[in-house]
Amino acid sequence: KLYVFGSIMRTPQTSEASGSEDANYYAQYGTNIARYTALTDKLEQDGLTHKERKQLKQYEQKIPKAALDDWLSRRQGNFLVSKNLIDLARNDVITYLALGCDDNAKYSQTNKERRALDNYGSDLGELKYQSVAGIDEIGYVLLTRAVNNLQGDIPFVSVHYAKGTGENTIPAYSNEPIKNSIATHIKMAGGMKVNSDKGADLVFMVNTNFDGTTGAANDLNNVYIPNENIIDFVNMVDEAIQANKKVGIGDITFGNGSDNALMFSLYGKNLLDKLNEMYVPKKLVPTTFEFTDIAGLVKGASKGEGLGNKFLSHIR
Repeated sequence: KLYVFGSIMRTPQTSEASGSEDANYYAQYGTNIARYTALTDKLEQDGLTHKERKQLKQYEQKIPKAALDDWLSRRQGNFLVSKNLIDLARNDVITYLALGCDDNAKYSQTNKERRALDNYGSDLGELKYQSVAGIDEIGYVLLTRAVNNLQGDIPFVSVHYAKGTGENTIPAYSNEPIKNSIATHIKMAGGMKVNSDKGADLVFMVNTNFDGTTGAANDLNNVYIPNENIIDFVNMVDEAIQANKKVGIGDITFGNGSDNALMFSLYGKNLLDKLNEMYVPKKLVPTTFEFTDIAGLVKGASKGEGLGNKFLSHIR
């Protein structure tokens, strides 16, 4: 059996957000490209106002044609690869295909491509193909699906949210409420979402801000002092653990890191250790990584320049 995931290219909303993943011109024109393609997507979905049509023309004039053409052609290559993967799933070469996407705002080139791919693969059904907002750790999700399928298991998962906006929270740069993304991830993992904790194999508890806002982990407001919503959420976790429920915690108040107040509160009530004890891990490993930069492929490698076949020996 072959479980495969791919990525629908993201659309960084600003030049700064692109990092080093996009072509050099994105540093200068990225914000305008994101806004231009957001309007072209809105035109396709809902139409544009007179003011928005003027903005569309203005953004188009600000972006060099060569830069926009290159950016769209790169995406077209990724799009065609995704279509080919769907074809392989359709022909049963791939057992199950998942396509993830980050920075997929409601109006964006990423969301436009996701809709087109979902339409192209609509005949496959959820047992063969799904797309989902987000792509971090998607490989682990597919590994979980593979294990569940091999063992013939369908885990039941109940989901609870913090007070306030809760399940209707739409993470920054996403195009859907978190309840939709979580429901898809549960299906992708080979599980089934249930409405009761009774008989659930996992009680998944999701921390959200009361007002539905989401930020970045390095935001100055990511403090260690818990607010009322955090206190209520931690008490809810504590009650579930005391009731001997299999608890898992998801935190989306801040992206690319944790809510400091939540972690501090869980630690203060000894709930982190209790969660570890619940799953009886064979070994606890701190999440620290060592990165090694290995000289490898360089320009001209196809002509024998650079390290060539010596590349793998450096990894060994």
